[in-house]
Amino acid sequence: YTVFTYYLKDGLKTAKETRQESEKKAAEKGDDTPYPGWSALRQEELEDAPAIVLTVRNSDGELIRQVEGPLTAGIHRIAWDLRYPKSDPWTPGNGGPRWLNFPGPLVEPGSYSVSIAKRVNGVLIELGQNHAFQVKSIVERGLPGSTPAEVVAFNLRIDELNRQVMGAAAAARSVLTEVAAIKSTLLRSSAPAALRDEAHRIELELKTLTELIGGNERRDLYGDAGPVSISNRIQPARMGTFRSTYGPTTMHQQSIEIAETDFEQVKSRLGQVINSDLPALRVQLDTNKVPWTPGRGVPGGD
Repeated sequence: YTVFTYYLKDGLKTAKETRQESEKKAAEKGDDTPYPGWSALRQEELEDAPAIVLTVRNSDGELIRQVEGPLTAGIHRIAWDLRYPKSDPWTPGNGGPRWLNFPGPLVEPGSYSVSIAKRVNGVLIELGQNHAFQVKSIVERGLPGSTPAEVVAFNLRIDELNRQVMGAAAAARSVLTEVAAIKSTLLRSSAPAALRDEAHRIELELKTLTELIGGNERRDLYGDAGPVSISNRIQPARMGTFRSTYGPTTMHQQSIEIAETDFEQVKSRLGQVINSDLPALRVQLDTNKVPWTPGRGVPGGD
């Protein structure tokens, strides 16, 4: 870890916090605290919350990581784990149990810099502070391995593949939700039966692709190995390298190569569904005046 220390003379406050602080002072003096009015309250609701943003860059000026820190006045310390950001897709809440969360890849030893800025109502304002520092390895390996640059390159390769594969799985799940809504809504419309047939065909294709990516949960539950999913190709390479600076083994490299090859076909088929089949179905739904479902625009619009 690298710990950054910074000092804020004045903290950052939202418009609501500023107003409430002013009202509190007025009340303590016995002064009137008039109602702020609907316009002011609406502006408070729409305000983008302020933030302190620490930005880490490498020696080439490339952005490596952004970390948000405390907003209150005073001295603060915030740790950077020497890793790139996670590539997992967005999920509601905290993203699940901690033990399932992989961090981003470790950075390569070398020269880095950190700058600090404040974000006020959506606008990022640099505070004119920039500090250079060195990231050094504290481990001496007993056996020769890959160079630090090779280790980082392979870990970034895994991370990019994971970003695409997990994103594809999340996209498929999202579209499955949309298709389920379409099938349900078609029951209360006068659209031809062919539209439900097409929705069901898309649904079956998505479920097939989801299984190719993540495996069959029921089969896994009973311990039947079955075909190896793309995720299960990636998993041993991630598990074997995310805490290591030694470098990938032959097994790690072969697992990723197979996963990349398998995913190309899945990506092509999923792209056909998302970019062609589903948009065409949406058009037909609107043409046949089917009530609105997720994924469609304003009814009757282009």
